[in-house]
Amino acid sequence: AHLAIVQCECVDDRVLQQRIEYRPRPELATHRMAEWKRFTEYRRGYQQSANFAIHDPLLTVSTLDPLPEVVDRVIEWLYNVEPSLRHPD
Repeated sequence: AHLAIVQCECVDDRVLQQRIEYRPRPELATHRMAEWKRFTEYRRGYQQSANFAIHDPLLTVSTLDPLPEVVDRVIEWLYNVEPSLRHPD
């Protein structure tokens, strides 16, 4: 088995804030936040403690890009990381 990491991020804080504040509160799982202030506090602490090397393949994609493009990019990247994943033509 191989590990390949896909990191999804939204680099536009205005869009990210809208997404977080738009989340319906009653349906949220406990690990999801619906308040911008709480999220920014969490992110600040996370960024300080998450400074470690990643030795496995890593791809970072933007959640601002259209989903079909992101999916295509991830699939292509995975095929290049692990050619055995390719379907025979």
